Amino acid sequence: MDQTQILQFVNHGAMAKALFDYRSAILHARSILLLSPSLDDYRFVRKIFPGSSIGACFESDWNLDEPPPTNFIGFDLVLAFNVLMYSRDPSKWIENILKITKNFVFQDVKYRKRSEVAPYLGSDGDETRYALKSGNYQQPTFPLSDLPNEPTVYFEYAGIPNQCHTDIDLPIHVCAAIHADKGCIANKLSRSKNFVFFSRYSFFVSFAVHTLRRKVKKYC
Repeated sequence: MDQTQILQFVNHGAMAKALFDYRSAILHARSILLLSPSLDDYRFVRKIFPGSSIGACFESDWNLDEPPPTNFIGFDLVLAFNVLMYSRDPSKWIENILKITKNFVFQDVKYRKRSEVAPYLGSDGDETRYALKSGNYQQPTFPLSDLPNEPTVYFEYAGIPNQCHTDIDLPIHVCAAIHADKGCIANKLSRSKNFVFFSRYSFFVSFAVHTLRRKVKKYC
């Protein structure tokens, strides 16, 4: 098992704990949307929700800086793994996500160096770190307490260090669950028109299309 696999194992374990802590709200989640997931993310979620319909959404499907597309439907649960770190406007992203669900659970980073130069962000669009409260942080950090809906579940855990960290300078990751009683327009969005999106194979269709788009872009 290489470092990436170990980190993914740890992150999935943390997400499992967050979902368990938040289980009263999502116990009967029938429709689930994954934001920019990997195939392993899907397999992990499928084990926890074996009877649910699981769909995938990638950046080419929805720019989170914008409101959800008009053909989107409501979801019982939206999950994200290391997605919000790419946001320049976290409050806007989360606001838009909560327009299609009342239950958003995500795993991300509070402190993680991905380069050798301050503020130690990655070169792939890496923008933001997350904490519960505001503070004096080494990296650009968004305090989740600034949201209209503060996290129902929040905890931090040690990440797996990369080459930019040392044994005395460990990365810190976070998991959070946000519940919105108001503002969700999911009940106003069409379900029947897009029911095919929730077939058991919808994830694989979305993932295949996303992979093909990346390959086409790579060779253009």
